[in-house]
Amino acid sequence: MDRFRVAFTSAFFRPDGTPAFKDYDISPLKSVRNVEIKVLRPASVISAPELADVDVLVTSTGETKIKSESLPKSGRLALIARAGAGYDDVDIPACTANHVAVAIASDAVRRPTAVAALTLILAVATRLIPKHLIALKGPKDWAKLPRFLSADLTGKTLGLVGLGSIGREVASLVSPLGMRI
Repeated sequence: MDRFRVAFTSAFFRPDGTPAFKDYDISPLKSVRNVEIKVLRPASVISAPELADVDVLVTSTGETKIKSESLPKSGRLALIARAGAGYDDVDIPACTANHVAVAIASDAVRRPTAVAALTLILAVATRLIPKHLIALKGPKDWAKLPRFLSADLTGKTLGLVGLGSIGREVASLVSPLGMRI
């Protein structure tokens, strides 16, 4: 029986071969007989020859592009799985024409992206950067700190462009702060 080949783009591994993301445990794949893991070379666009003997390609958001010329003529590639949200880097019409399914794992980035957005909101509201810079200068400049009072977010309106999974998560995180969406 031919081996089932799963290719990962280079972002999933460090140069020494260890996993780059602790939350992506691929060890179960390694323990399955007849499953072979292949790590692709870093590239801005994946080449078809690299995928000619691959059944599944796992890629991360924004790392590399899959264009029509990336799809092998062998017909073996069945699935492109992206760890992230959106299909920006994948030529969906070309995948459809070549009978390659495309899947995303939007929950992989939903919460971390929403938390990053909340962090930026809080940093701006509390004027964190100017306060940090003053604090670094030491006690002689601490008298300047009252000039950088924090804003109360209660009752403030937060505008979100789109309410997809990430936008809804941001809305749920700011809700306890009393903000309007």
